[in-house]
Amino acid sequence: MALYLSPTADDAAVDAALAELKASLSRTATFEDNDMKRALKSCSRALDGLCNRRFWQDAEDQTRYYSPLKRIVLDIDDIFETPTRVSASNFVGTFDDVGGVDWTDLTDYTLVPDNAPLDGRPYERIQLRPYPFSSRFMPVWTQRSIRVIAKFGWPTAPDAIEEAMSILVPKFVMRTRQAPFGIVAVSIGTDNSAAMRIARSDPDVTWLLESAQLVRNVLVA
Repeated sequence: MALYLSPTADDAAVDAALAELKASLSRTATFEDNDMKRALKSCSRALDGLCNRRFWQDAEDQTRYYSPLKRIVLDIDDIFETPTRVSASNFVGTFDDVGGVDWTDLTDYTLVPDNAPLDGRPYERIQLRPYPFSSRFMPVWTQRSIRVIAKFGWPTAPDAIEEAMSILVPKFVMRTRQAPFGIVAVSIGTDNSAAMRIARSDPDVTWLLESAQLVRNVLVA
């Protein structure tokens, strides 16, 4: 079952998700179709927010900048493939002038966790290789000193997210249908926060999300 939708999902993808949802609920009537479509979109964004990550992937390379806190390891946004380019800035924060350095995968750095995509998980960190394999280090003295060019995000939503969608979307549709007239227009579909509240109150959804949530180690000064 593929119910999760990316923000850029086209009409065909939305219609396919709607058809799967209605089949799972044994629904054939069409009077709820618009509510269901809005619920599919809002619940998808709600699960992104609750998990602190997004379960869709960029269609083309995107450029993101990071400010390292450690000299060896850098937390990055989710990727499933080797980045097109990883660069460290020079002392004044410039990447392409003298002093800026491109890093090479498996020579200067590795992506961790090891074998993550084989386990259906993303790479979450860049870890520099130790000397004598590499003499690189993170320029912690400069903000936005690491540039990563890659396709970020998950190519497909994991099973836990799809299962959570199958529980959350019908509840959100029911909430919409039972809302008093005049409140419905405010709360349905586009109200991602309402979907997040419903998800937090459901023990099955919260249990499913535990395996998909992104948890970072926070440094306390």
